Amino acid sequence: MATDSKERARADAALRDFERFRSMADTAPAMLWITDSNGECTFLSQEWRDFTGQDEAQGLGAGWLEPLHDDDRASIDAAFAAATTKRAPFNLEYRLRRHDGVYRWVIDSGRPRVGNDGAFLGYVGIVIDITERKQK
Repeated sequence: MATDSKERARADAALRDFERFRSMADTAPAMLWITDSNGECTFLSQEWRDFTGQDEAQGLGAGWLEPLHDDDRASIDAAFAAATTKRAPFNLEYRLRRHDGVYRWVIDSGRPRVGNDGAFLGYVGIVIDITERKQK
């Protein structure tokens, strides 16, 4: 019974930590995301949802690729897959469709997440609109 109690306490603490993270991520002035070790998107912040118009479920898994410009989608998917295979950090620039149908240039920067045991857990990343910078 003590083991069940400890497991429950750990689960409750993990849930509180995630809710704190979600609150922070959803108020950040940038699009934040997380993947699992297979490269499947498991979290997209409110800013992503507001920018793209995707609801929470639409962008998860590989759904985040849908609002990418058709000319960019295959190369970005391949670059992300290659980074995931190597477990390497990456910076990608591509056009992302905003909720109003307008494509904007973004930079997508991801860094590997590693567990306490050194195991690759996936990525954490940020997407920032750089359209004005690209137009200069």
